[in-house]
Amino acid sequence: MDIMSTSGCGRFAALVAATPNVGDIFLQQLVAGGGGLTLFCPDDDAVDAFEPTFRALADGVRVNVLLQHGAAARYVREQLAPFDLVAVPTLAVADNETVLVRDMGDSIRLGLGPTWPRDGQATVTRTISSEEHPLVLYVVDAVLLRQKLDGGDEAAACGVLDFLRCCWPCICVGIGAVVLCRIITDVLVPRYRRQRPIRA
Repeated sequence: MDIMSTSGCGRFAALVAATPNVGDIFLQQLVAGGGGLTLFCPDDDAVDAFEPTFRALADGVRVNVLLQHGAAARYVREQLAPFDLVAVPTLAVADNETVLVRDMGDSIRLGLGPTWPRDGQATVTRTISSEEHPLVLYVVDAVLLRQKLDGGDEAAACGVLDFLRCCWPCICVGIGAVVLCRIITDVLVPRYRRQRPIRA
């Protein structure tokens, strides 16, 4: 994938080449009928800072980290611009990982899904669209990462504020369920009992 090396992503390209199967999975998307490929490619500075961590990861985690930077379709900016937030499924299918793409007008921001904001936020610094292959390359200023990479519980990896931020939909649903139960037991049930006719 020479286009990565010539676009400021040489270090990321080297990780892809050195990790079994990842390069083949990317290339399968570029052949006829492959569906196209979008790469969120961390620049050399981002990979340089991350590489010691990457080398310490288990093989399967390395593969997933790299695959979550690719999507099995060609997403150009014109497709993304009309929407406030677009969830792009990645090639890290084992984790059902998605990259959330937010077009800010003067920039494009990325984050790992399923809700915003989450881990691994990055900014697109350059976009390259290949006419030769069905490929769009977004050069980004950070590696897209989960806060915890060893497969443990993600909420446990967050601080208290991060946990509340990540889990607020579940918290709201839980509070709503409690309130609804109290309304039923304290208001509706007594009212029903008072209105029910007494049978002889």
